[in-house]
Amino acid sequence: ASLLATDGARCGLLFVFSIPLWWLFEVANRFLGNWEYVLPHPYPPVVYALLASLAFSTVIPALFTTATLLRTFPVFRRPRYWLRLAPSRRGLVLISLAGLALVILALSFPRVAFPLIWIGFFLLFDPVNRLLGNTSLATDVAGRRWDTVLVLFAAGLICGFFWELWNWHSLPKWVYHIPYANRPTLFEMPLLGYGGYLPFALEVYAAYHLLHWSMFRRQESFVTFDQSRPPSDR
Repeated sequence: ASLLATDGARCGLLFVFSIPLWWLFEVANRFLGNWEYVLPHPYPPVVYALLASLAFSTVIPALFTTATLLRTFPVFRRPRYWLRLAPSRRGLVLISLAGLALVILALSFPRVAFPLIWIGFFLLFDPVNRLLGNTSLATDVAGRRWDTVLVLFAAGLICGFFWELWNWHSLPKWVYHIPYANRPTLFEMPLLGYGGYLPFALEVYAAYHLLHWSMFRRQESFVTFDQSRPPSDR
């Protein structure tokens, strides 16, 4: 069943949590300058903030509903076991601090370090989730489970493709200013930029679960695409 059909009210939280998440990236972009918006006309600040927040509210729902749909296909339905990565609590703290350092580097030296923002937030947030006992990809890979990582990668690429397609001839729209990588492009996005949708999907997942924990002090149980089933259960 779709997320909306499962529980409409809880699905609404995806939209709510999506707003501060993308505003976080907008704040980061004040330093990075990697994209800007082309508007049909100037908007008053309050109107702009409201319209932008409405648009930003769709990011998490788009990724999570796509991931949920992908889980219905056999290639994504099975558990995927691979390398075990299980750092200690101290290791998790160090990884989180490294993520913070990557974010600071990206913001401090945006011309050369801007790509680090797309992995830094994930490395900052996901170990914190693990340390809190919250849902995390760190917990999955500690058990050699990589299927949620793979389905998020696929959902990120699919959503990224359609976001860029729909943006291409739209107005308002966004355009990119990427040092050293502005060509070739697919729609407005430099081709290399699509690689950023892979870690971005992981960041969204980690940030969502951290936001949920911060608000409710418990693990989230509504999103289920991270719960694959073995063949015997189907």
